[in-house]
Amino acid sequence: MSISARHLLFQLVYRKMSAPSAELEQIKFTKRTDIGKLGVKSVIVTNFFEVKKYTTSTVYQYDISITPVRKAKSGSTQTASASKGPVKIPERVSRHVFDEFFSQYANSLSKGVQLAYDGQKVFYSPKKLDLKGKSKTFSVETVQDNKESTYEVKVSLSTEIKLGNLIDLVKGSQEVETRDWQSALRVLDTVLQQSIIKTHYKRGRSFYNPSTKFHLGGGIDLYKGVFQSVRPGIDKLFINMEIANTCFLMDGQLIEFISVSLGRNKTANFSELFDRDGFTKVSSLIKGIIVSTSHRDNKTDRFRVSGISKKPAKDIMFEAELIEGKGAVKMNVPAYFVKKYNYKLKYPNLPCIEYGNGNYMPIEMCFVPEGQHYKKKLNEEQTREMMNQAKQHPKEKLSSIMACFNDLLNAKSEVVKSFDIVMDKDISKISARILPPPTIFFKRESRPNNMTPRDGSWNFGKTQLHLGRTINSWGILVFADKRRFHEDIVYDFLDMFVDVARNMDFKLAKDPPIAYGNPFGDISGDLKGLCRTIFKTFNKNPELLFVILPNTSAAVYNKIKNCSLAQIGVQTQCILSKNVQRPSPQTCGNVILKLNAKFGGINSTLMGPGLGLASKEHLIVFGADVSHPGSFNEDIPSIAAVTASTDSIINRYNSIVCKQPGRVEIIQDLRRCVVTLLKKNYKSSGKIPTGIIFYRDGVSEGQYEQVLNEEIKEIREACKMIQPDYSPPITFIVATKRHHTRFFPTDSKQTDRSGNCSSGTVVDTLITNPSCFDFYLQSHQGLLGTSRSTHYTVLVNEKRYNADQLQQFTYNLCYQYSIATKAVSIVTPVYYAHRAALKGRNADNELYDLTKTPSQPQKYGLIPVHPNLADTMYFM
Repeated sequence: MSISARHLLFQLVYRKMSAPSAELEQIKFTKRTDIGKLGVKSVIVTNFFEVKKYTTSTVYQYDISITPVRKAKSGSTQTASASKGPVKIPERVSRHVFDEFFSQYANSLSKGVQLAYDGQKVFYSPKKLDLKGKSKTFSVETVQDNKESTYEVKVSLSTEIKLGNLIDLVKGSQEVETRDWQSALRVLDTVLQQSIIKTHYKRGRSFYNPSTKFHLGGGIDLYKGVFQSVRPGIDKLFINMEIANTCFLMDGQLIEFISVSLGRNKTANFSELFDRDGFTKVSSLIKGIIVSTSHRDNKTDRFRVSGISKKPAKDIMFEAELIEGKGAVKMNVPAYFVKKYNYKLKYPNLPCIEYGNGNYMPIEMCFVPEGQHYKKKLNEEQTREMMNQAKQHPKEKLSSIMACFNDLLNAKSEVVKSFDIVMDKDISKISARILPPPTIFFKRESRPNNMTPRDGSWNFGKTQLHLGRTINSWGILVFADKRRFHEDIVYDFLDMFVDVARNMDFKLAKDPPIAYGNPFGDISGDLKGLCRTIFKTFNKNPELLFVILPNTSAAVYNKIKNCSLAQIGVQTQCILSKNVQRPSPQTCGNVILKLNAKFGGINSTLMGPGLGLASKEHLIVFGADVSHPGSFNEDIPSIAAVTASTDSIINRYNSIVCKQPGRVEIIQDLRRCVVTLLKKNYKSSGKIPTGIIFYRDGVSEGQYEQVLNEEIKEIREACKMIQPDYSPPITFIVATKRHHTRFFPTDSKQTDRSGNCSSGTVVDTLITNPSCFDFYLQSHQGLLGTSRSTHYTVLVNEKRYNADQLQQFTYNLCYQYSIATKAVSIVTPVYYAHRAALKGRNADNELYDLTKTPSQPQKYGLIPVHPNLADTMYFM
């Protein structure tokens, strides 16, 4: 292609984003090209257990609705739905009612055949029930929590599911509709849950054992449990089992829960909890949680807390009819409990909780029931303790998984027998390979100037950065008390920092100014003030603000990054004060790696054969991720980030960040992002990308089809916006670590120091998808606990790369992460996209402060980063 044609191809003309899409050829899932052969052969163990046998006949799915029947004062009855609309039944109640329904009607309906209930609206039967019609309604009387209740249970045949579809699925047939095999797998999952649900609390596909609870502090308990799911493999069906951990509220008396949560568990006077500051904290703490009482003839009542009364119990007056027909009497809450229940309140000076429509209950009468899931974010201490409790050495984890499977195997579930399920008692052994690491290159003049990593890592030693940069104007801002953190401490740190930087071939201007700021004051003003000082010192615009933080406060850090990215356009580098007070060459080296990447340098790189697919043509490699707000921040937008390489050695990247509706996974502005990044690649490299390799994080299996129909078409449209006939082959790969597959070595010579499988372990047989092109890659060296591989699924492979090419290329890219001297656990462009999404939230003036909900409706779209930084790796 001529030079003029190149410029024509990448002419800077945008078409309107609203222009209708050209008619595109239907994109289909790519099939596996072959099985990889590269690497040293290995045999490992995985947490999959083969399902040796299962019914392949038709299974019948029934819809079930459970409605409470309330008795009116007149003695007549009516269903709750008839009086107030549909009523949502808690799963613990619906399962109890279903058990009673089965107990009372099993003989007449199913002749003793067991049923599998999902706890919500569906159950499955291996035989057709005798309903005498399309549906039938039953009356079910139960006793739960010492309370007698009556429910109306309506059952109707919904559909027939052919479990024989699973045979076609594991043989790799693409003729089976996705919904058909998903329905069949759901049947087996539901059947296998029936035993464990009796003793565990279910959250998603995991089941948690209350006997394992461990207090993390602050009123939060950690429960251990087990994840189990039926998964298709190649020619076989498996049960995937993994140890799970999650958090629940500490059960027990509500007043004790409040004390412990607020760190006042040694307080003898509970009234202190409800002072001016405490009232707000307690109200926020318990609002929305479920509490129970049992003072009414030992009958357990449950209700959701809506708030706390502003008055103590003794000052809350109301009218109550103690004896029917004798009229209402005005009294306070303590008097009511004495006269009605012969109970004298211990704490009449404490407020009551509010629930329902203006109802009150003394706090001392309330309990937090067991098994109430905690969804909010843990604090730092709780997170650290949870990680300590959750991590398990590979051998220990393998033993725990085997114990859980043996429990399932030995449960002798009648439901499992009814569906003719037989499981292999042995864990699966599978073939794996250990890929060779690439050669890492440093500055040509350094000795040595290249190195082959060992166990997935290397160190700089006496080598130098491949391409070091120079900072000519910079300054230091200290957010700490000057009396305790005086300038001598900073100067001592600078001596080591500058010395390490010089040895690495990273140059810094001498004698940077030092200023002090207030982390609780005007952080933006302090940063801008330092910029003015730097300009006076060096007579140049500032290039770097080096910020020393007193602690890990997210609020201070986010304000600094917001000022940098949205206001002043100057690179910032934060470091904790403890690392300045006790500096080490390693810490200094790690910071220099970040700085050199931010300023366009190259720390280390791959060359020649190490570039794999990119060694013979100019490829552009994308990474994409969507960062969602926590489940407790549903109104906050999600941040989508797309990164792309800008050079031929796939080392430097640019990024685009956008905000979109919360919890939406599909990237809404992908076309605009790809167009922009294609042009940036051409501007930087002077070459036209001849192929696109796109790594996408965060997409679940259920969203693959949506990604095919939307995101991949958007990439193709972006190319056409550059030039109508520009159609580079696309390779689209989903990368995810949110799976439950674990690998355990069987040969001590093929393990790393942590006891995990070696860096470079790849699996693409037996347990992989029978109809797709996928593989598992454990690219990193384990540190603590059991390593988690990344699952890569190739959705589109227009260049027809084979397994060895894609696996080795992906593995080598894991060594390109600029700020690490080891292979990372997920491919580098995805890692960068994750970092860019987090920094994108910092760059938005509404979203950087996580303590606040946006004050106005959000405008979705591009989040602008200051022009001075937009084309840098500011996200490092």
